Amino acid sequence: MRKLVHAMLWTLGGEMRKRFVTSSDSKHLMSLCKLNPAQIRPFPLISGGIHSMRGSTELNVSPNLASINRKTKLDLAPARKIVRSVPAIKAAIHESVATPAEVSGSLAPGVLCDETFIKTFWRDNTDTPEGHHFMLSEPCLGTSAQLNCFVSHCWSPPSDWMVGEEEDAYALLPYEEAKSRELAELCIERMISMGSDEDPHQAWKRTTLWIDKASIPQNQGPEIKMKYVLMIEHFITLSDSLLVLLSHTYFTRLWCIYEWACFLISKDPRNIFIGSKYFMTPESQPKYLAAVRGISVAKAECFAESDRPILEAKVGQYYRDAASFERYVKITAVALLAKDMLEFATDEDDEKRWLLPWVDLARELNFHELVAAIEQAKPVQWHLDFGHGRYAL
Repeated sequence: MRKLVHAMLWTLGGEMRKRFVTSSDSKHLMSLCKLNPAQIRPFPLISGGIHSMRGSTELNVSPNLASINRKTKLDLAPARKIVRSVPAIKAAIHESVATPAEVSGSLAPGVLCDETFIKTFWRDNTDTPEGHHFMLSEPCLGTSAQLNCFVSHCWSPPSDWMVGEEEDAYALLPYEEAKSRELAELCIERMISMGSDEDPHQAWKRTTLWIDKASIPQNQGPEIKMKYVLMIEHFITLSDSLLVLLSHTYFTRLWCIYEWACFLISKDPRNIFIGSKYFMTPESQPKYLAAVRGISVAKAECFAESDRPILEAKVGQYYRDAASFERYVKITAVALLAKDMLEFATDEDDEKRWLLPWVDLARELNFHELVAAIEQAKPVQWHLDFGHGRYAL
C-alpha cells in the first residue's frame, strides 16, 4: 500500500498529486504564514510550503517568522568531522535480505549482524559493553559529508504495547521487531518517492541512517557523548530525510518533538516519512490524537531528566518561546498525519475511522484553514480511480 501511495504522490502525477500534494504556490513557509493557523494554507504547507530556505545552514525562516525562531546560523564543519551513519541493511529487517552474509558479515569475532542482532539493537538505548552497536556506524568523511536519513523514534515501547495474535489484522509485533520492519519499509518508501530506476527493494539497503545509539559513542565517556548530543540540529541539517517510527508516545517525548520541529523548520516536508503501519491500531488511534493535542515542552517526557534543561535551552535558543514551538509542532503534526491517513481511507467507513478524527482535532485546535484543506481531499474516490485497496500491496 505504501508503494502505491508514494507512487501516486510523487511519481505518477495523477489527480491526487494535483489536488492534494502539488501546489503552484509551493513557496517557502515564510510567504505562507506567521505561525497563525488562520493564515496557513495547509496543502501548500504540506507540499512545499513548510520547507524554508531549503539547503540553508540557518535555522531561520524569515523576519516575518520571528515567532517561530531566532536567526541562529549553524556551522556544520565540526559536525561533518564526527558524523556517522549506519547502512540500512544493518539496522532494518526485510524479506529482501536473504542471508546474514548479505549484511556485511560480522561486526567483531563471534558477533554476527543478523536478524537476531538487529532486534537486540532496537530493544533498548544501551550499547553492549564492547560497543557492538556503535560498530554498526561508519564515518561520513569529507567536507560535503551528507546523510540520507535521520531516524526519529522512542526507544521504550508504550506501556500498553501488547503483542497480538497473527490472525488479528491489527496484531502488534514485538516492539523491537516492529521498529526494525517499519524502518525498512520507510527506506523503501523513500526510494520510491525519489523515482529512481533502481529496484527500491534492493536499493534501500544502501540508505545511510543516523540512529542515536549507533551514531553517538555510548561508552566513551559523558564528555564525548555530550559533544554529539549538542550537535543534533547539525546532524538533522546534514540529513536529506526524516524517518519517523511513530508509536503513540512519540509526541509525548521531548527529544522526538524537538527533532520533528527541527527537521520541518529547515527541510522540505516531502522528505519526512512517517511509519505507523506497525504501530497504529483502531484502539491506539485516540492516543495519537491525545498526544498531539497535548504537545507541551514542559510536560513532555525525557528518558534522562538531565536532557531536559539541554532541550529547553535549545527551544529557547532557536525559537521565540515554548508556545510558538508547541503550536508549530501541533499544526504540522495534524497536517502530515492527516496526509498519512489517506492511505487507509479506502472506503467511507475507513475514512471516518482514520481521517475524520484528524479533521476534528484540527477544528478543535482552531486550525480552520487546515480543516478546509483536508476536507477537500477525496481519498475514497482517489483509491477507486487507481483501482487499489488498502491491503493491495
